[in-house]
Amino acid sequence: MAISSLGVSHLHHKPHGISGPISASGHWLSNQLLCTILLLIFSGGVSSQDPSTKVLYFQENIEPPQRIGNVALDGATGGQYIVLEIESEERISELPNNPRYSDVFDVSLSGEITALVKFDREQKASYSMLVSSFANPTEFHNVEIVITDVNDNAPKFPNPYKNISISENRKSGDQLVVLGSALDRDNGENSTQRYDIISGSNGLFTLDETRIGSNDVSVVLRLNGTLDYETEKRYRLVVRAYDGAGLHGDLIVNIAVTDVNDMVPVFDQSLYQPQVLENATIGQVVLTVRATDEEEGDYGVVIYELSAEDSTPNYNHFAVNRDTGEITVQHELDYIVQSLYRLRIVAKNPGTGSKSSSAVVKVHVVNINDQAPVITISYFNTQRLPEDFHVGTNILRLSINDPDLDQGDFTVELSDTEGTFTLDKRDRDTFFLVLSKELDRESVDTYNMSVTAWDSGSSPLSVSAVVGTRASWLLAWLSAV
Repeated sequence: MAISSLGVSHLHHKPHGISGPISASGHWLSNQLLCTILLLIFSGGVSSQDPSTKVLYFQENIEPPQRIGNVALDGATGGQYIVLEIESEERISELPNNPRYSDVFDVSLSGEITALVKFDREQKASYSMLVSSFANPTEFHNVEIVITDVNDNAPKFPNPYKNISISENRKSGDQLVVLGSALDRDNGENSTQRYDIISGSNGLFTLDETRIGSNDVSVVLRLNGTLDYETEKRYRLVVRAYDGAGLHGDLIVNIAVTDVNDMVPVFDQSLYQPQVLENATIGQVVLTVRATDEEEGDYGVVIYELSAEDSTPNYNHFAVNRDTGEITVQHELDYIVQSLYRLRIVAKNPGTGSKSSSAVVKVHVVNINDQAPVITISYFNTQRLPEDFHVGTNILRLSINDPDLDQGDFTVELSDTEGTFTLDKRDRDTFFLVLSKELDRESVDTYNMSVTAWDSGSSPLSVSAVVGTRASWLLAWLSAV
């Protein structure tokens, strides 16, 4: 450094670093030296080459007073020295308690430097002096005092808490958030070196570290698995930063998992088979279906609707309540017309992006036997009945039909004809009227008969056919009873 950078005002006073009482001769020598320096400055007799530098190292946090070293260049012995500070008083005064330069160091005439304060490398890492000897006042050299680090600071996150929200559908490997750096005022191996998640991860989270400079490591939180809002809604991670000697600082990361609609409603049955009487009234409840969704909030709400897809004709004879799942009759039912309805019920979430599922409801209409049997008469020969017909001759056929279809066998009775005619059952619904005695028109020329048929319902219905005969002819007619 050029000598012209020295403040002239410094040269009019006792140089900093010369401590203790000074003898008259010593003071004269100092003034003589200063005058010599001034003459050299103004005459240009000092070399403009940069001076040599001696570096001394001194560890921080050592209690004063403590020897630092000697200002003499390596190989020099003996001699007396004067120190002209290079650093301004203003820079020194930036230190805590605003010390003066002479309050920080004591430099003896023999060049011994003594620390008068406990140094903090994180406050100030080095000090510089310009030194000249009494023996050769025209030559100068620098002395740099480097304060070496001790591990007296632990890593520290700027904010010890971080709150984040992440969606449960984030993919494994996704970068979730930049956690930043834990600051460590020490340097080298004593600065922040690594990070770990010491609790709360359950293997779902990892850290990516990036070194950005010799004393700084940035860290990113990454997902290492699959999240499920329904299983775990919150995580509390403790991220620990370590320096090279094991000192550490913690960051608490609170993670809130947010829900997405990733679950479908599930019916408690895939197939329902209720029965309903055909005389059910409009609005009568047939069945209540139920589906559940394990999501929370709106995603867990289930509504129902009746789908035309995969439903039988006339499916709209029924309706499903949107909110409760109640299926009700909406139209008169008739077993004869339609005895089975297949309904496709859909359960879904309201709103956009909803999930849905469906179930089948087979409604069986139950016959209530609301129609009487029907008798049909067919003649084998003619309506005329000759008196010379042989015994065993089939006179007519009675066919019995029931619109209710499934009301079982029929019970048929013939009114008393004194044994002249009988009924012969041929199958479930067919009966023959058979002549069982010889006819004698002179004895009986008229027969009045009735045939009554009952179905086998729980409340049997019946119909009667009345047959009237005369000697040689037969008339037949029916009347419902």
